Formats: sequence, C-alpha cells, structure tokens
Amino acid sequence: MSSKRTLVIDGNNMSARFANAYVLTTSNGVLSGVVYGILYFIRRFLKRKTPYQYHRIIYAFDSPKVVEFRRELYPEYKSQREQQRKKRKSLENFYYSYLVQTETLKRVLPKLNIIPLILPGYEADDAVYKIIKALPDEEFVIYSNDKDFHQMISKRVVVAKPHHKLPKENYIDKKPKYFLIQRALQGDASDNIKGVPQIGEKRAQQIVDEVGEKKLSLFLQNIHKCPKYHERLEEHKGVIRRNYRLMSLSYAYKTYTSGIKGIYAVSYTHLT
Repeated sequence: MSSKRTLVIDGNNMSARFANAYVLTTSNGVLSGVVYGILYFIRRFLKRKTPYQYHRIIYAFDSPKVVEFRRELYPEYKSQREQQRKKRKSLENFYYSYLVQTETLKRVLPKLNIIPLILPGYEADDAVYKIIKALPDEEFVIYSNDKDFHQMISKRVVVAKPHHKLPKENYIDKKPKYFLIQRALQGDASDNIKGVPQIGEKRAQQIVDEVGEKKLSLFLQNIHKCPKYHERLEEHKGVIRRNYRLMSLSYAYKTYTSGIKGIYAVSYTHLT
C-alpha cells in the first residue's frame, strides 16, 4: 500500500480538546483557543516524522443541525450533554464560544488548503464514513481518540489515536474482532447509551470471545454459548440490537446517508 494518504481530523473531538487546553482571547476579548490550538497542532503534526505522508487534509465537523434518527431509536441519546449545559451557565457559555470558533475554523481552513467536511444533518463520523465509501481507491489516516472510528479500520484506513499529551499518537491498523457487538453490550456513557446491566468492557470482551460470532444475528442466536450471562443477554436482546444500530456507521450509511449527494464545503470532485 502507498505511504501517501488523506489525513482526516475528527474536528469536534479535537476542537473540544483544545477548547479546554487553551483559554485565549483576541484583543477584542473573543475566545480564540480552539482556532489557535487546531492550527498549532496541524502545523506541528505535519512537521513531525510519522509513518505516513499526506497529500490531502480533511477536517470533519458535526452538522450544526443533526438529523434525529438516532434519537428516534433512543430518545436519551446524548441527552445528558444538553442537560449539563442548562444546569451550569459556565458550560453554556463555553459551548457558545466553541460554536463561534468552529464557524471561524470553517472560514480559515480552506485558506490553508484544508478541506472542511460537513454532511448536512449528520455527525462527523457519518460524514467520514461516507467519504471513505465514496473513494474506494484512497487510503486514509483518521486522527481521533473516539472509539467509533475503530469500526472503519481496514487495509486502507488507519486510526491515529492521540496520547493525552500531544504531540504523540498510537497508530491502530487492526480492527478489534468483535468491536461493534462488544460496544453494543457495554454501551457508551459519553453518548448516554446504556448497555446490558452489569456488563462492562471486560465482561463484554469475555462474552463476545465465548460466543465467537461477528454478525449480530448469529451472535444473538448463539448467546447460549455463554451460560453465565445467557439469561441476562436473552432478556436484553432488544437493548443489544438498539445499541448496535445506534453505533454502527455502516447501518447509518445504508439506511440514511448513502443517497445524500451534497456535502457542504466538499464535493467529490475536490477529492479525486
């Protein structure tokens, strides 16, 4: 495989990280830590020696107005974030500043030959998944510590997971064997997705190893292979199916996003 790849930066993930790291303001008192942090990071990253060379950079954003198909599946999806902002004025102010700086980034990045990527109505990982499907001959590195991107790992997609101290990262090129089913069992607290009761990461790993099925339908048919948790899994099959659909980028693509033609600030002609 070629060492030249497209670098995709998970914009929401990185922007939130720098919003906490840099509390900076302009001479007019406007918060600018996110913009400074992102531009500083990209400059430093491209100067360092990494396993890959990049001929294109894409910066993926969540759409400002997200289609509620995940909340139709699960009304509590990410609901804790809005509740926290309403309870704490400081968080509400922080979130507003973050949105303002995000809009600034959308204007600044194209001037640096960095492509802002937004799929109207959807989250950043949905947009990245769609671009990867649309460009089957392209190779990618996705820069993010969001585990949702691990389901995209393949021979042509690598995830660069940043350390808690930049600038360092681990390059993950092998997808966990039963990744999505394990995630569906344990849930995801960051998105307020509740898993099977009393099943955390270690127990979920134990269960998927014992059942030994990658496909959800076969997994649910064979949960008897895990007698210790069989009754609990049987009782919560609906939760497992729901969580799988919530987390599966392939499901979102096949069901909702595959037919969408327009991508704000990006057209496929820019990428080929």
